[in-house]
Amino acid sequence: MVIHSVITIYMNMCGRWYVDLMADYELNQYYNKLKNKKGIKTSGDVFPSDHVMVIAKSQLQNINVFNMKWGYKVGNKLVFNARFETLYNKEIFVDGINNRRCVIPASFYYEWQKETKEKNIIKDMNSSTMYFLGIYRFENDEPVCTIITKEASLSLKPLHERMPVIIKKEQIDSWLNDCTSSMSIINESINELIFYKDENN
Repeated sequence: MVIHSVITIYMNMCGRWYVDLMADYELNQYYNKLKNKKGIKTSGDVFPSDHVMVIAKSQLQNINVFNMKWGYKVGNKLVFNARFETLYNKEIFVDGINNRRCVIPASFYYEWQKETKEKNIIKDMNSSTMYFLGIYRFENDEPVCTIITKEASLSLKPLHERMPVIIKKEQIDSWLNDCTSSMSIINESINELIFYKDENN
């Protein structure tokens, strides 16, 4: 358990990820579109409660890039992951999945091996940019987001039983515009990822 300010954060699946705008052209492009860059990291580890770049629809229904805080505050806890299986059953997530979908771009994410507790880097073998599915809401007029997770693929289960739902760039419009069902997006999401020990840890 990690204490981050006054909020309790449980470091489970997808509790930390990484961005590198200098090495990732697509991330750099999103950053250039961002009007409010306050608190946004251009390089380094991203933790729950950090401000992150989020792709979402504006009030005018245009797709744009926004500055959001990562994690829903619920009492003294921070909910930074949302299980896909419970999105339509839990009141905290229903409005998000129905009306406030988003995508969070990243370079890669970390996972800790269950037995050895070794820190691993997990990446998409076909792209330098990962796109996590998410939902968001407003807390005191501030947008906050959470990342949607699903059961881990066979290759990742030795690390953890869950993984973020990751889509290809060309699927972003369909997710945000709700052109296809959420189940279709899940079924078509990326499973084959590579992982290796983080030698810097």
